[in-house]
Amino acid sequence: MKIAVVAALGACAFGQAFMREQKAIELPGVSGRIDHFSADVKGRRLFVSALVNRSIEIIAVDAAERLRSRPGVPEPQGVFYHEPSDRLYAACRADGSVQSLMAPHLSRSP
Repeated sequence: MKIAVVAALGACAFGQAFMREQKAIELPGVSGRIDHFSADVKGRRLFVSALVNRSIEIIAVDAAERLRSRPGVPEPQGVFYHEPSDRLYAACRADGSVQSLMAPHLSRSP
């Protein structure tokens, strides 16, 4: 699977595209539905919910490559990165839980 990185091009004029693809990032081993994203603006990372794959993929925006994959997340549907605490919260569809993961490695936090 691959995801497309898009960039906003400013105000949308009628009849013109607002965003365009910048590049594609390969995610080998990831299949099925990709759900929500969250961004770490300072750290230049993108967190991707790979729902069917039961993982969260961490993308280095500047390098346009996957930094790591965090498997074993029960169908992560939504993710939210909280910059002050450097934590990622993942809402899990399979069991209704919300996991608190410590960035950058996404280890489970107490």
